[in-house]
Amino acid sequence: MTGASGTGGSAENWLVQHTLTTEKQHYIDLTDEDTAKVGINLEVEGDLVVSGDITGSQRYVHSFWSHNFVDEINTGEIRMPWADTTEAASSTGRQAFLAPYDMEFVAWNYRYETITNSHSLTFKIYKLDQGDQTADELGSHSFAVGDDNNHETFQVTASEVDNPIVDAGDLIVMTIQADTDPGGSTDHFMTSHWIMDLNSTYTTGNV
Repeated sequence: MTGASGTGGSAENWLVQHTLTTEKQHYIDLTDEDTAKVGINLEVEGDLVVSGDITGSQRYVHSFWSHNFVDEINTGEIRMPWADTTEAASSTGRQAFLAPYDMEFVAWNYRYETITNSHSLTFKIYKLDQGDQTADELGSHSFAVGDDNNHETFQVTASEVDNPIVDAGDLIVMTIQADTDPGGSTDHFMTSHWIMDLNSTYTTGNV
């Protein structure tokens, strides 16, 4: 690596430059007396300590969604709510979510009370593409729940359901199904974690 200091070009004063050239490569620009500019990209090895605000565009946003409800799930496939606490055996406006951007699934967390019967629980993610009403399964994962797991939390991660990604404009549906009735009506606490790509756009429609 060749370092350079002083004036590079007609206006830039580079303290560090990758090569001796007047074209900006990796540099620190000190021409503004109030702000030092680092470019073209910056990668920090180690901790980054900031005493002021961080501003700028952000491409990826983490989002968290509650799917809580109270009911007896029996052995049918149950669609989780997105808008309130109403689950259902078929999707309505409450049990599907319209992805505003491309959304990448990270994890789903589940905790419930009063488990009377041990059972296997299957978690599934579906998407409904723009232009159709067909529920395409993106992934599923089954795990054992014991009658001694009251108030304990279970987690399903992206790798366990084939790392699903839903395109902007598609509907997302998530379901659970027990192979044996876990017991009576009880509280079901659920949270899903997704990453939204703010640079994504709809591929159809007028958006």
